[in-house]
Amino acid sequence: MERVYDVQGMHCAGCAARVEKKVSAVAGVESAKVNLVGHSLAVTGDASPDEIVAAVVSAGFKCAPMDTPKPDDAPGQNGDDKEILRRMVPSIAIWAMIFVLMLLKMTAGLDSPAIAWTQLVLTLAVFAINHRLFINGFRLLFSTPDMDSLIALGCASSFLLSVWTLLSGVKGHFYFESAAMILAIVSFGKFLESKAKKRAGEAIEKLRELAPQTVLKVVDGKEVETPSASIAVGDIVLVKPGTRIPMDGEITDGSSDIDESTITGESNPRAAAVGAKVFAGTMNLTGAFKFKVTQTG
Repeated sequence: MERVYDVQGMHCAGCAARVEKKVSAVAGVESAKVNLVGHSLAVTGDASPDEIVAAVVSAGFKCAPMDTPKPDDAPGQNGDDKEILRRMVPSIAIWAMIFVLMLLKMTAGLDSPAIAWTQLVLTLAVFAINHRLFINGFRLLFSTPDMDSLIALGCASSFLLSVWTLLSGVKGHFYFESAAMILAIVSFGKFLESKAKKRAGEAIEKLRELAPQTVLKVVDGKEVETPSASIAVGDIVLVKPGTRIPMDGEITDGSSDIDESTITGESNPRAAAVGAKVFAGTMNLTGAFKFKVTQTG
């Protein structure tokens, strides 16, 4: 049995791999596959939803079955955008102040301890704004380190070195602006990444909407009209001319010309015969054919 879960908080391939590894270790799970763009997890097996959710949460992410309303603090992609924006704007603003103080010290000769202490306090404010990055990064540092682990380690190292230089009175350069700059740039990068993933998800959703709601499933040589959601991998489906292909598969009988412009952008149709791959959302133009479903959803 396959269940789909909504997973929030994943930002990279390492996050997806960690979720898959945690869920695959649950007893009764046959397979676990993450869709990073769609923020979803497809699990095949007889493990209970509570066990799957607990495994994902233990990996550091929020999770809920797709048929369960999302909690208020995990509203989906729009919520991710707003959360990242709330971190990005103050991080960049505070880093700009630290940078200005550094320029004053270098160009105007204002080598006052007050400037260094002000930079320290402002850097701590940036750290507080991005505290989740440090929590996740250091928590995974000695198990399955990811990008957050590297960022947290680098920022903390430069900050601690600057604090030691300030307190010891040793002549040296402070790196408060470097630590704050890294966090500001990372938050800006995550904001751009979130926007790109949102656009990609919207494009995929529009492509899914092109697929028909019912299909002609071939059962014992007969055509049976069946809801698309009931089709499983390995089923044989008949596609008639002028209809869209409902899911990915491989032609087993017949041939046709297929318009794949929705996927490739190529306006010329592609000739497809037995053994050719076909893709959901594309248009069958000329002939009828049967294909074996290789992927659903």
